[in-house]
Amino acid sequence: MGRGLLLAVVATSLLVTFSTSRSTQNIVAIAGDQSEYGADVLAREIARSGYEVAYRAAERGQGPGGTLADAIAAVNTIAADRPFQGGTWSAEAHAIDSLSALIRVTGTYAAESYTTEGVYDASVLAPPASPHPGPPLSPDWEYDCTAGRYVEMYTMGIGTYGSYMPSATIPIPDPSSVLSIKAQATVKNGPSGNIPHIEFSTDSGQTTTLTAPTKDHYDDWFYTVDLAPASSVTVTPAIVNPYHHYGTRSFTVYVVRDRPGFSQGGGLVEYDVWWSTTPEVSKVIEIPAAPAPRDVTVTFSLGDTSGTQWWEMRAAAGSVSTSLSTNDANRGAQAAMHQVVLRDVPGSVTTVETTVQTQGESLFFQGVTATAACTD
Repeated sequence: MGRGLLLAVVATSLLVTFSTSRSTQNIVAIAGDQSEYGADVLAREIARSGYEVAYRAAERGQGPGGTLADAIAAVNTIAADRPFQGGTWSAEAHAIDSLSALIRVTGTYAAESYTTEGVYDASVLAPPASPHPGPPLSPDWEYDCTAGRYVEMYTMGIGTYGSYMPSATIPIPDPSSVLSIKAQATVKNGPSGNIPHIEFSTDSGQTTTLTAPTKDHYDDWFYTVDLAPASSVTVTPAIVNPYHHYGTRSFTVYVVRDRPGFSQGGGLVEYDVWWSTTPEVSKVIEIPAAPAPRDVTVTFSLGDTSGTQWWEMRAAAGSVSTSLSTNDANRGAQAAMHQVVLRDVPGSVTTVETTVQTQGESLFFQGVTATAACTD
């Protein structure tokens, strides 16, 4: 057998053995004495073997329901110049679009190098889309027990005086039950010009950029956008000066789920509760009637909460009322989410009055929900 033919047979054997057993031990056994073969062939096989390892690392990094960014990070954290069969290989990955990445692996043996490239498709392990995507969430909503709908709020702080996050992501659990998403970001004193626009994006590939607020209340700006189902939402504000006194404050997503067993009323508020002009802001929520008394959980989403000022949250449904006074910015600088429970609200009561009152300087009343469990 001539040397050229021998090299072709060895190269083919290496590929067949790896693709069937994916075992580096078999590769070693078949390769035999590597000194018999050219350095270029060995560099090529090292690159191909390294590519398989890098691709599997991307799959593990993303995992079922993960993101393309997770897959890319898993490849790029592989140490460079990994030893293999007397040579080395190095891997890198970068995004091509929202659902695919290029994986590039270079194998080196002696003075020879060979590069193998391939496309990683993240859609294979992407979170499943909702089977029945719903319409956008209205600014005020009411779902009775027959609707099988439920809105969850998630919020986080994304900035305070002279310190702002360049971007922030809110993960959304159980993406298969998501029908629609409404995302909301706030800016303190928008006319200062520190935030010329805000971008919202999802891991499912949707991106929307707002160059103007959807609501302006006493020069504090609210940016709200409707998004399709996804397993995470990212906000990226354009920040002119990261040390400016005014800028972003909070980021909230309102997730509509296909979930039976609850009745709920809720709505956006988007008001600046400010001691100088509006020290108290109320929002009346319509809730479905019930056949018997039920507990109603009221959840407040707040922003511009510095953690030094105090505020009070009140809820009243018929003759039942409760309140909570706190300065706990429990979602980071500067956001908070708190709940109060109205016990044994009569089934005939169909409104809940919710109120936020400042006891210091100012804060944002962003949104509120009133939820009750359904009974037979």
